[in-house]
Amino acid sequence: MAWICEQHEQIRAEGNKVIVSDGEYFNQCVKLNAMFKPENGGFEEGKHFFEFHCDLKKGAFVGVTTEQCFGPCYGIKALLYGGNLSDGSCLLVSSFGEPLKGKDKVGILLDLTEQELKMYVFHNDHPLGLAFHIAKPYPKPLFPVASISGPGTVAITFSSDVPTVLERNTITYSGIEGDWRIERCEKAGSLIPKFTSGWKKYTLNVIQAGSRKFFGANDEAISSKDCYRLSFCIGNRIWTTLTKMEDEKWYLSPACSTLMGVFGEASDAEYFLREFLSKFIDFSVKNDTLIFNASDDLKIIFKRFVPSAPGPYTGNPCENS
Repeated sequence: MAWICEQHEQIRAEGNKVIVSDGEYFNQCVKLNAMFKPENGGFEEGKHFFEFHCDLKKGAFVGVTTEQCFGPCYGIKALLYGGNLSDGSCLLVSSFGEPLKGKDKVGILLDLTEQELKMYVFHNDHPLGLAFHIAKPYPKPLFPVASISGPGTVAITFSSDVPTVLERNTITYSGIEGDWRIERCEKAGSLIPKFTSGWKKYTLNVIQAGSRKFFGANDEAISSKDCYRLSFCIGNRIWTTLTKMEDEKWYLSPACSTLMGVFGEASDAEYFLREFLSKFIDFSVKNDTLIFNASDDLKIIFKRFVPSAPGPYTGNPCENS
């Protein structure tokens, strides 16, 4: 059994480990790929559990592929997890988990029957549920694969102890952290003129700076109770940082945004939000209600909600390879 690396001087294998060295390869390609061939060949049926042990300076995606689908850089087609689900060149499911970093560990459980392929993901021993679900004919035989985006190592181990808890657990938040939906946007106690019921689908995610959903054994507890990352999802994703300064007041950093063109109520909501954030004063939380206050007697009222877990990708990434 051995790693098969794409032809590049910055990637090599040592035993069960693939190593990407520091170099200028980012000038030509943003990732390097390696496929692992077990001694007994690829996986075609039954349950198979293996884990990728990372030591990364940047990021990586891991999963499975076939010999025919393996290739260099973006020439690969595979079933990959690296926070998002990807086929090696395209996004398939966003925010399925968290990006891989540092000494993360990712477990992959393949459940292969005559009728279907199921691939479950475990991030730092946290079950994330079913990531890929492909009906026959699905690609096989399958081999573990790693797609590494910078200097670092990925080692693989196999286990006969198949996990029994497969579905992800709901994360419970308190205080300002968590997921929120816009309920009302007010000026002087009355709804602003352009507010519609459609604005209630727009969301805000708040998480402590430095914290993670899926902590691993090697993660350091570096989160700060006085600093939060805010991410609004309207038409664009708009993010900023909320920090308590020495004067005990809360301040927002200048907002950043993706740059998609938006129209109609989404455009109105984004215009209002940008103006509001520039005038932000403070916030309060009571039970499942979050209130942001701004100058000019502006207010946004949010209600806490629990987002649905992302579902699996059901297409076949290797179908046209």
